[in-house]
Amino acid sequence: CYVFGDFSTDFGTPDGALYYLKETRPGIWKRFTFDLEGGGRLQRFVKGFGEDESGEVYVLTSVNLGPSGTTGEVWLLEKP
Repeated sequence: CYVFGDFSTDFGTPDGALYYLKETRPGIWKRFTFDLEGGGRLQRFVKGFGEDESGEVYVLTSVNLGPSGTTGEVWLLEKP
């Protein structure tokens, strides 16, 4: 499984999204969207990803466009 995100649809609105690729057949990969509580997009900018020693994946988000403010959050992604 490969996890990735969309920062936002534009630089003025925090509406990133999270996706993953899964190999459905040998050599054939399909894109899926993470099911979020409340559905839809994140309503946040996707800033980055991290992985811990256990292989759990985290996404860094914020409602601020730049590297300022106090709205940053780290989310743990559950396996799809």
